[in-house]
Amino acid sequence: MKIEYSAVEELNPRDRTGIRMLLEHLCGESLNTECQMPGGADRKECGNCQQCMNWAVLSKRLELESLCLEDLNDLLILVDQFPISQGFFETFLSPQKTEISFDELKAGIISFKGFAVLLFGNVRFAYRLMRSLDIESLKEKLEGINRPASEVLEGDFAPRRPALPLPAEINNKSTWLLGYIARNKADRDLTMFAAIAATLGVADEEGFLKNKSDNIRKLFEQLKVRLETTSLWKEIYPDYQALQLTVAGLQEEIRESRRCGWLNTSHYLALDHMDVYVATSMRERWEFEEVHNTAKKIFAASAVANLKLRYFDPTQSFLENRVDKGLVEALMLKRARCTIYMAQETDTFGKDSELATTLAQGKPVIVFVPKVDLEQHAKTAASRPVAYLQRRLPLLIAEERIKSRYVAEVLDFLKKTSSFDPYFQVIGAEEVAFIAENGLTGEKIKMCGILAEAERDLFNSRAKSLQKSHPLALQVKLETGVANGVLVVRSVSECSELLRDLLTNSCSFRFDEEEEENVLALIEATSQCPYRVVTRNTTVSNSFWSRYLSNRDRTKIYN
Repeated sequence: MKIEYSAVEELNPRDRTGIRMLLEHLCGESLNTECQMPGGADRKECGNCQQCMNWAVLSKRLELESLCLEDLNDLLILVDQFPISQGFFETFLSPQKTEISFDELKAGIISFKGFAVLLFGNVRFAYRLMRSLDIESLKEKLEGINRPASEVLEGDFAPRRPALPLPAEINNKSTWLLGYIARNKADRDLTMFAAIAATLGVADEEGFLKNKSDNIRKLFEQLKVRLETTSLWKEIYPDYQALQLTVAGLQEEIRESRRCGWLNTSHYLALDHMDVYVATSMRERWEFEEVHNTAKKIFAASAVANLKLRYFDPTQSFLENRVDKGLVEALMLKRARCTIYMAQETDTFGKDSELATTLAQGKPVIVFVPKVDLEQHAKTAASRPVAYLQRRLPLLIAEERIKSRYVAEVLDFLKKTSSFDPYFQVIGAEEVAFIAENGLTGEKIKMCGILAEAERDLFNSRAKSLQKSHPLALQVKLETGVANGVLVVRSVSECSELLRDLLTNSCSFRFDEEEEENVLALIEATSQCPYRVVTRNTTVSNSFWSRYLSNRDRTKIYN
């Protein structure tokens, strides 16, 4: 782990101001090395107050070429701070050395401050807690975040056997059949076929409706009325036997996908390790496909190949009821060491709560906000059903993402396609004929280009919001009160590299005093996002750390 702090690196620890500021960074509170006698900034030192006496002794220590533990403790005593232990000196300031240079002292203090902010969110408290501990106690307090990446790899990941494949990986095109909401379209098509069969008198109406929900019963009646008022469906689907085979294929695909999803869930429940939870919001078929494709790419990347990671992919898991599904996902979220939050066209309460829950556990969240390639996105949009455009374009207009010069054209296109009401939404091919008959092929292609441009602007804006201003981007760990920030990435390679760094203690951080006014931020290098923040409002800080934890909680957590 690498931590930089230019404000500390630039200090001159051999002058009065420099050493005072350097020790303030170590102790986490203001120190006073100035003469106590009144007279203003331009007065001469009296030479007779305690501070002048202390400085006369302290300044001699600053003439040394190097500092041992005894010298550093002399400095701390002379600025009215408690001394540090041999364990603290060796852990943070002088690994395997008895003396350090002043540059090494600066580097050690930066390292300690980084660990203090990462773990405790408060340097003063961290110093007071850890300054007197021995090496073993410090290791326990640091929770392993100071372990070198090589040690983490050899100790945590190398002994693992390669992850077993899913027992029944579901085809990308069938993943949507596991969704409780996405499956509505398939249920509608099955109901439409039952209504056709009943209208033709080749199937028992009650046999189909037995044990069906009230919603399906109402839908069946509506569809049957539609079939009875027009014969157009007979022209579009003249071959009942062929239609029956297609419906039977859909039913078998649903059964097999759910069986595989159930089997995969048992696999997830049995795993000894759970490294990453993938948080998503999936309502439409294409959303399942995109999430599955992206997750596969992230975990197949060379950056994480040697970690043998176990991850929970919601596009491969299924259980019959929402209670069991919710319990499984809660367990996966609790066990995982990190969450990848997939920023999508729309986000949901469930996915946002998973982000907040991860941060509240003090675990990192990587937010993947894809960069939109205009040509590829337009091509992908064109391959999707017109329902996709009917859903997304009005939302993008409402969010003022579509340029004003295109709005009239977009509304005209939506009006022309509003009459399209296919008999079958999944198994049919009515849209191709509708688009061709109404001369909308060119218009659809143009709408996809307009949509791609709007989506690019939307995703760019969302990435910026999450990096800089979104209220969900910072949450406190409920147990300790430490403020944690999300880490935003824009590509698969960035995501996999950051994931590797987080899991192996390989992250690079820098302290930033200008990211936000009156806030000290610890910025992660890959995402350039605040990973930890510390307020410089002394009243807020004092009140928060005095009152956030009860004495009982404080003793339980920090002793």
